[in-house]
Amino acid sequence: MTQIQRPVGVSDASAKDVYRSRTRSASDACADYLRSQIVSGEIEDGAPIVIDRVADSLGASHTPVREAIRRLEAEGLVKYVPNRGARVRGLSRPEFEELVELRVATEPLALGRAIKNAVPGDFMSADFEFQEWQKGVGSQEMLAQQWAFFKSMYEPSGLVRTLEVIDANWRLIERYHKFAWTTSEEVRETDYRLKLAILKSSRARDQDAAKAALVDAIEWGASLVRKKLS
Repeated sequence: MTQIQRPVGVSDASAKDVYRSRTRSASDACADYLRSQIVSGEIEDGAPIVIDRVADSLGASHTPVREAIRRLEAEGLVKYVPNRGARVRGLSRPEFEELVELRVATEPLALGRAIKNAVPGDFMSADFEFQEWQKGVGSQEMLAQQWAFFKSMYEPSGLVRTLEVIDANWRLIERYHKFAWTTSEEVRETDYRLKLAILKSSRARDQDAAKAALVDAIEWGASLVRKKLS
């Protein structure tokens, strides 16, 4: 039976140390731990999530682990199989397409409102995140910094609930991108060009051009995933 795997280079002792040093609730800490392992692929698609093993890895009681599993089930990362318990949901082409559609529907809305509301200096943080993204050396680091860039672009929108939906959707789609992402020069060059187009159009307050550039970036990223899923 597939066992719960710890992040690469993380021992039982250090996993427990991280859990014990948490500043969030016990269930939040457990959910963060499991979510990171699922998204990173450390826990494989279809693998069982055994409460005893997770609790032992973290030095936690069963109750926050159960609460964490229920939360991840609501997020769509885990599914409960009758008589078999909780398991990681596998990657699905229909699910991925739905998540892409949701990105296309919500993120241009947030970007357009951000441009409309922007005051001088509002996109300085996005410029910083863009520069940090360029320094990324691995796919995991680049994707994490990529999302920081997009979030900083949308922040001036003030659309609190829309941003919550966007963030929740990203948590679901992130593992698809980690599954497919590469750090080849061709990928980096294309990604750079697309992000720069979004940033320049936003600074120029050209909503139509910025939204179009954003959709181009979303669809291009999706095309990389589709190649791997097919």
